[in-house]
Amino acid sequence: MAVARQPATPAFLHRRVVGLRRLLLRREHAGEPIAVSSPDQPAVGALPLIGSKAERWIFLLLGLLPLAAIVRLISKYAVNVPWGDEWSLVPLIRKSYEHQLTLTDLFRQHNEHRIIIPKLIYVGFAQWTHWNVVAEMFFSVLLCCAISAGIYLLLERTLPGPARKRLFLWALINLLIFAPVQAENWLWGFQLQMFIPNLCLVGCLVLLTSRLGDAHKMSGAALLATIATFSFGGGVLLWPVIALYLLFTRKRARWLTVWSAGFVAVALVYFVGYERASIPGPELGNRFDHLVYFTSFLGIALSRSSLSTNAAITTALIGAIAFLLFLIAGCVFFKLPLKTRVSAGPWLALAAYATGSAALAACMRVSAGPQQALNSRYATISLNLYVGLIGMVAIAARSARAAELPGRLARSIAAAEAPVFTAILTLSAMSFPAGIDHMEILQRLRLQGAAHLQFCQVISPSEKLPIDLMIGASLPAMVRDADLLDRLHLLDPPLRRSAILHDGEDRPQRSTAEFGRSDNLVQKDADVFEMNGWCFLRERGEPAPCVVLAYQADQSWVAIGLTEPHEKRPDIMKEMKSKQYLDSGWRAFIHRKLLPTGTTRVSAWAFDPAAGEAYKLPGDFTLPAR
Repeated sequence: MAVARQPATPAFLHRRVVGLRRLLLRREHAGEPIAVSSPDQPAVGALPLIGSKAERWIFLLLGLLPLAAIVRLISKYAVNVPWGDEWSLVPLIRKSYEHQLTLTDLFRQHNEHRIIIPKLIYVGFAQWTHWNVVAEMFFSVLLCCAISAGIYLLLERTLPGPARKRLFLWALINLLIFAPVQAENWLWGFQLQMFIPNLCLVGCLVLLTSRLGDAHKMSGAALLATIATFSFGGGVLLWPVIALYLLFTRKRARWLTVWSAGFVAVALVYFVGYERASIPGPELGNRFDHLVYFTSFLGIALSRSSLSTNAAITTALIGAIAFLLFLIAGCVFFKLPLKTRVSAGPWLALAAYATGSAALAACMRVSAGPQQALNSRYATISLNLYVGLIGMVAIAARSARAAELPGRLARSIAAAEAPVFTAILTLSAMSFPAGIDHMEILQRLRLQGAAHLQFCQVISPSEKLPIDLMIGASLPAMVRDADLLDRLHLLDPPLRRSAILHDGEDRPQRSTAEFGRSDNLVQKDADVFEMNGWCFLRERGEPAPCVVLAYQADQSWVAIGLTEPHEKRPDIMKEMKSKQYLDSGWRAFIHRKLLPTGTTRVSAWAFDPAAGEAYKLPGDFTLPAR
């Protein structure tokens, strides 16, 4: 008889976390059995369900699953085309190829940031991979792997007890570190700069909790904080965050003085020739916007990157609750012995970095409206709040069970551990599909932009090109930059230098509909024709991002324009027996004045921008005479 599976509701996940917690925790008193019971059987001494070694392997594999998932998602949704701020790197890359790159070029501001370290990485990838921006995306994953390893070291040093529990917490934290909700950063190589401060902060904490001498600890931490400062604007917050850690753990006052002197020295260099941008007031004219922005920024790591009202309210609420828990945890630790506070110090620093970044962003970015905080790129920073909360809650609960706190407070803290972990696990699971949906949208936009980019030298560029690729420059400037990158062999696929189309399978007389077909040509007036059909790329398992319209000249087909599928075709979905074909419909208008005199035949081609190949759709049409 089939057994119905229990749905993954919050209550169900809570019970599972409670069960794992009971499995992982060792009794404080030797020889005390763990009681289990069921409706049909009284409580008895618990027997080990699986060996401790097997348990460790299970939790290790669970911890690696988020990494495997994000690698798979990037492999599926990444598009090798420069996007957004990456186009601002073209002069820098050109100078590197011409051996004219100077320190001034590296030191020059990017918006309000000094990104010397990322610029060096970008130039290195441009030389090494011919600027394959997908390689930069996987470099971001590599940075997160180093962050994850550092987090495990911190767990080992601050949370004594069975390795099983540390592996469980590490697996939970990896759900945050490798969460798809950071979609924009995962699919944008330029955003590797967002991961560098996270790695530098974890590196600082690993150094400061190590057995190295104080001088080595402080010099190494100062170096990492400097790297963070010159990687991303928010990286400058590592200096006050580490100072807070030194105060919280009562380190020697002279090291705090040395640290402050180092910060002043780095700040003096950072602000040489710095152009300060004005900070506009809140868009809605009231200070409440700052609070909404602050809480939304903190909540985005466990929410959806959506501008809907419900999503915005949920995100702000999650951020407000998390910030309140952080404040409560900080107050609790001041009541605990110094040894426990030292253990909690790294986790408090991680959470403080997230809250400080949220406050800084609220001051600098609120003019764009509180909804700007819902950008998925900020999840990479705000996740540190939840990583810190996991560590602080685990340490506080252990201290409560060790009777380091008054009885009622101890019981409350010990009882809060499982609900907090359950909430983080549940919200992470709920945000996972939304992150994947966001990746699909970003891929679609970039593939469409890549199609327009490849034809920009042979077809008059469309206004969709700068929109799809988020380019701030004018169309002529963008076309010049694209031509430069192509001549340096830094675009793959390269730009098309001829408008003549060749079928990717060398089947220009195709009669089968594996790539779609052109269905109708309707004359709207004397010089305007409407053409429609559907298109699909079977290798990608999705509608073609773009359709190329062409006219026949002698024995060749010449491209004249591009259009994107945007129509629902339930008839095709039924015909092909797959929901993947639902959005495959396309429709375009052809103006006779755009065609050479004497043109009589037109056709449509499914275009795959990732491969740079076009596939002729069956169904040519003859234009009626005037």
